[in-house]
Amino acid sequence: MAKWGNKKWKINSQQVVGIQNISFSYTQVDSTENSTDKKNKKKTSAKAKKKKKKNKRKLNPFSLSFETPIHSGLGVQNVFAEIKSWKKLVTKVNYFYLNDKKIFPKKLQLKQLSVSNVKTNNDGKILYADLSFTLEEYDAKTTSVKVKDSVKKSKAKGIKNGSYVKITGNKYSDGSAVPNSAKDRNYKVTKISGTKALLGNINKWMPLNGLSLIK
Repeated sequence: MAKWGNKKWKINSQQVVGIQNISFSYTQVDSTENSTDKKNKKKTSAKAKKKKKKNKRKLNPFSLSFETPIHSGLGVQNVFAEIKSWKKLVTKVNYFYLNDKKIFPKKLQLKQLSVSNVKTNNDGKILYADLSFTLEEYDAKTTSVKVKDSVKKSKAKGIKNGSYVKITGNKYSDGSAVPNSAKDRNYKVTKISGTKALLGNINKWMPLNGLSLIK
């Protein structure tokens, strides 16, 4: 159905993660002069006039918005963990595919994630939520976020399979809290997947940026 980076929207017998209310537009750049002073207009050079004429044909950065309802048990085991995983992707950049085709030729940056209509059980566990996304055309000149981001930085720490680490973060990859007592122990990394590591002692996944390598 749709894909952005390693995130996929699909509906089948194992997973029901749909995408709805898709909205995007193509708008012309406002070519209005900042000043309407007649004296300034007379001083406008021929080069500036050509630039102004060219700007009339330019478009504002492309923007895409849509919604996704997520249900516990319908392909999403932990709704809260899914929300947290999306939070980490805000500012990240990738191509957006709809029906296996790029919806825009350039990469899109996740600018905003909003969560609404949250429903919980009697214990407070989130069973349902509506996620709203806003992505915009990525422009390296106007943002400090680079296309090659978190994965490379995490690996630069030197953490790998067999490394011994300490926990410095406050939450595991599944969104559950790390008890203070867990931060006093050393752990052996038994597996690394993307930006998270599996701690063999407790069989818990932990974000790499929440670990400290023991020298």
